[in-house]
Amino acid sequence: MPQQDVGEKIWRRAYLKMYREEQKALKREKALQHERTLMKKALHRIAVAEKWESEHPESPPGEYLFSLRHHWDAIMEEEKAKERKKLPAKKRVAENSGGGFESVP
Repeated sequence: MPQQDVGEKIWRRAYLKMYREEQKALKREKALQHERTLMKKALHRIAVAEKWESEHPESPPGEYLFSLRHHWDAIMEEEKAKERKKLPAKKRVAENSGGGFESVP
């Protein structure tokens, strides 16, 4: 392998450092965008509850449906469920395998 000069090493280090920082920033921005989308979803759920209340005054929804915290927690649970679905299923021992060792008299 040919020798690299000092200038090229310095340039490469600076470039890789800049590239890593740029990738971190893009990752943070993507996470913030996802969080904004989830917040819009929660706000939409509150708007639907308010609309329901105005259209059906005889059967108002529960007070918890007007809480942003309630909807945010529900959306976070949905996201966790999605993440669990994405993980590969673990190999499990068959439940009907006979129940283990039994000694025979």
